[in-house]
Amino acid sequence: MAPGFKLKAPAWKDTAKCCCLECTKDPRGFKIQSRQTIGRHTRRDKVHAALDATSNTNSVTVLASTPAVAESLAAIADTGVSESTPSLKQPEPENFNLDFVDYDPAAADDDFPSAESDNINPLESETDFIPDDNAPVPTDDFDNHPQPHQHPTADSKLQPAPPHIIELPTAHRETPAVRLAYLHAVFANIFEARPIVSAERQLNGELKIIALCGALPTHPRPARMIITAKRCLGLEIDDYIERRPICNVCYKFYSYDTIKNVTSPNCTQPQCKGVFYREKRGFQDDIDNNRDADADQYMKRMPAKIQPYSSLVKAIQRFLQRPDFVGSLRDTSGDSRRPPISSSTLMTDLHDGRLWGALPIGLKRIVNEQGHVQDVDESPGSRKNLLDCVVMEYFNRDLPPKLPKVHGALEILANDIPGCRKTAGFAGHSHKIHPCNICLTKLVDLQTETAYNINSVYSVSCRILVTNLSLSDFELRDDFTQLRNANSSKMARSQAARTRILDATGVRYSCLNELPGWTPVQRSVVDFMHNFYGTIFPLNQGAAGWRVFQDTINGIIWPSGIGRLPNNRILASKAISMDEVKRGQCYLQRYCQGLQKLGVHMLINHHMAMHYQTIFENFGPTYGWWLFAFERCNDDQQKVNLNGHTDGEMELSLLRKWTEKQLFYDLSARLPENADDDEKELIQSAVVQKGADRGTLRTQISGFGADGSILTPQCIKKPCDLRKLAHPDIYSLLLQYACKTWTGLRIVDECSTERGAVPLLSRHSAKSFPFIIKDGIRYGCATATRTQSDRFACVDIDGSRIPCRLLYHFELSLPGKSPVMCTIVERMVHDDAIPMSPWALYATDLGVYTAYANHFHEKEVISTMQLASAIAIVPVVLNASLDTTLWIVHSFDRRPRKTG
Repeated sequence: MAPGFKLKAPAWKDTAKCCCLECTKDPRGFKIQSRQTIGRHTRRDKVHAALDATSNTNSVTVLASTPAVAESLAAIADTGVSESTPSLKQPEPENFNLDFVDYDPAAADDDFPSAESDNINPLESETDFIPDDNAPVPTDDFDNHPQPHQHPTADSKLQPAPPHIIELPTAHRETPAVRLAYLHAVFANIFEARPIVSAERQLNGELKIIALCGALPTHPRPARMIITAKRCLGLEIDDYIERRPICNVCYKFYSYDTIKNVTSPNCTQPQCKGVFYREKRGFQDDIDNNRDADADQYMKRMPAKIQPYSSLVKAIQRFLQRPDFVGSLRDTSGDSRRPPISSSTLMTDLHDGRLWGALPIGLKRIVNEQGHVQDVDESPGSRKNLLDCVVMEYFNRDLPPKLPKVHGALEILANDIPGCRKTAGFAGHSHKIHPCNICLTKLVDLQTETAYNINSVYSVSCRILVTNLSLSDFELRDDFTQLRNANSSKMARSQAARTRILDATGVRYSCLNELPGWTPVQRSVVDFMHNFYGTIFPLNQGAAGWRVFQDTINGIIWPSGIGRLPNNRILASKAISMDEVKRGQCYLQRYCQGLQKLGVHMLINHHMAMHYQTIFENFGPTYGWWLFAFERCNDDQQKVNLNGHTDGEMELSLLRKWTEKQLFYDLSARLPENADDDEKELIQSAVVQKGADRGTLRTQISGFGADGSILTPQCIKKPCDLRKLAHPDIYSLLLQYACKTWTGLRIVDECSTERGAVPLLSRHSAKSFPFIIKDGIRYGCATATRTQSDRFACVDIDGSRIPCRLLYHFELSLPGKSPVMCTIVERMVHDDAIPMSPWALYATDLGVYTAYANHFHEKEVISTMQLASAIAIVPVVLNASLDTTLWIVHSFDRRPRKTG
């Protein structure tokens, strides 16, 4: 290095003491922050000071009022708790058996990082980290520092916190045009994986266009860089992510102060050979700040590995500003005392399951002298139900540093089969003796009827099913026997001993076993998404059989949204009763028994599906706990460019990208009143997409969350000429439908001269659409010129679901009347000459119909709201000599809907 040359540190690494209002709450009276963060905190304190000078209120203060934020805050504050009354009675400390080490302000910075965080909640620090008792304590005299925030004692009342300021983004002061340019560039960078250089080029291009129109403001000066644009929009992801140093082997947490003061980088955990910091040559600013160091030999300590962490408390604070999130909250206080639902009542979510509200708290898990695991009361009368103790506090109240124990419990463990076995400590699914974590079925039993022997009787004529797992040949596992065996594995002194216990009992130790109330067999579910589709595609019939299978699949007329999960699957319904679960379980049993008799090699998935009934009864419909949403998140994470970074940097990149997307969505609740419709539409497009861009999960979610609305192509602006259509009788059909729809009007043919009547004009009364979207599902028509997809559908007519061909979609309108949507359909032809199919007895449950190929009844007009579901059509040649082809029509939704 040349003499006199100074290596300048980047701004984000230039650190100093921050003495803002928040950082002075630290026991030392300050925090080490970057100069960028110090500047941001200083500006925030100035805003607080200005507000304090004009208002003495203790309520929540909002810098810029928006209807969405005001609505959310009103909903949050409406809890019946006054500001002068404590909302929680502080229990006595001796009534709780604290499993975590108490929070000690004098030693907090030895084990909790502060240099990378703007604000660490004492509650988060207490519950998320176990302090390092062996780490040296800094020599700072904390008693000489001012204590800006005195917490109440157990005998005092919780005082209201200072005003909680919700700082709205600085972009709210920008013009809508500039703000929209920010949104376009940031959206492209976050959701379209546009590189920063490309996104900044787009941003500056749009700003130049605004300048050419003479509308570019000079104050505030518009941002020209993506990072500045994100900051202006409020996407301050560093406020929500902490970089916590950890050991690179055992992942033990350390603080930055610990790294600064220890003499060795070796991990203090017994028998760990890892390190928690490394040294590198410091920047010139670091050398200037440490004047006692030799400039040629100064080395800066950096974490060997970091653990990115995003606070759950901060995330909930953001969620509570979303009106849709607040509106979806439900009161669970009475769930633990409600009576069991009947077998015919529809279950809609996890809270309808038998185990919902049954989680006990106030327990401690002990192991007696015989090695048996038991859950006993922490103190007399401490056992309660978890849902009876849930209280939502104001998120702007200050919390005392020494809180009573925060209760929590694991409601359900939902993984694929390998993940479940690893997490809960069960043997793998290929284990010869213990392949099933619910019963004692062996691997060799999968090829016999023993693995599918559910005692069930199904009457097709009466549609009655009785299934009783307790009368089957399955010998179910006991939770506390499993816990005892897992504890034996924990106490074993060698890997060979643990392996022997695993082979004999099918379990190994899991840290989840330390949770009081945790029952590994009962609370571990079989994920429907992985298990069911692994069950229905097991066949392996060689190359010839595979070619036949491919030809059959390619010959099927599929709907364009085939990626979504069909609702005709009984067990995959969003709402389902236990009677329907039992019926679906019976079908699966018969399917597996049939495969076994045909000599098909059976897999563990087939047997695990035999336990669906108990899982549905415990946790409600699979819609509440399947893994589609998690798989979608995994897909989003795979698209993030990681550049091969290690030591926690890849995890940090994933967390930053995820947080950016969440903060971008939060903008929808914080837009200013002068926000343009284009801004709102762009933000909503981040979560509401159409067609192929949306993917399987988002299409499914759209269908579940739809309210029956109908979307039409925006490119159709002008009415069509009904008399020039390919079918000349369309005008007369629509005329009859208009008379039935608007019964209060006398509607006549446009050629009529009747006075006082309303003519249906062939050139001005109807718009024709090549497709429409209803409930998130696309419906095309046979007369469309660009594509013939989605031209078939099931329609609800007179209480029955009938397969039809769709010819036209029209929007009819008359002067002074609201437009109505209608569809012209042709029913498929079916008669008694078609031989009975093997599935005829189950056609209603399965949603399967049989009709003649390309044969249809006369045209008729229906309301577009009667479109019920997409369908798949399987062509089948009935008689090759007579050239008779049938269509096997498979509806994607088996449940008829009311069309009132």
